[in-house]
Amino acid sequence: DPLWSRGLGDVYKRQVFDNHSLDETEDVVNELQKTYSQIIYHCHPENIGALGNFIHGVGTVDTPFFSILSDDDYLLPDFYRRAIDDLNDHPEAMFWVGLGLHFDESKNIIDARVQRWPKEGIYTPPEAAYCIAGGLLPVWTSIVFRREILDDTGFIDTSMLGVMDYEFLLRISLRYPLILRTVSYTHLRAHETREDL
Repeated sequence: DPLWSRGLGDVYKRQVFDNHSLDETEDVVNELQKTYSQIIYHCHPENIGALGNFIHGVGTVDTPFFSILSDDDYLLPDFYRRAIDDLNDHPEAMFWVGLGLHFDESKNIIDARVQRWPKEGIYTPPEAAYCIAGGLLPVWTSIVFRREILDDTGFIDTSMLGVMDYEFLLRISLRYPLILRTVSYTHLRAHETREDL
């Protein structure tokens, strides 16, 4: 993993929050920990739901940057390197958005929303909010956030059922600059049903 070799181990750690799965998740993580000792594993004693698991995970963040990755989504090489380099180069930006490709069950690309944003680079408020409000919501799997966002604005508003991720990203894009990159960095599997955030 190139991030460890670049001395980012102190700001980059992997945490797995197992929502009381009854599969081989713990065994898989134990095997990965043999190579990546910095992986932290937590298994809830009962299923607390996808939303509860997200909230719990984000509540443990103690690094300068964080991102959220679901169980069947994956990141491409250089995701964190590019994001952290950009955020270090632009301290005014509070989050970084990469292109997330949505795939259906047959592995066909069905959406790449941020590719339809008008430019790549820095967006200052309210530029990105217009894109988000216009239906081009980035998925948070393709975003790296600065930890300060949580201290300043909090995380998701749980009273906004069904649009919590939309409301959170709209709220922070109205307040903070962001960096957008239109190279594909995340692949996301589309689900027919989803506990919407």
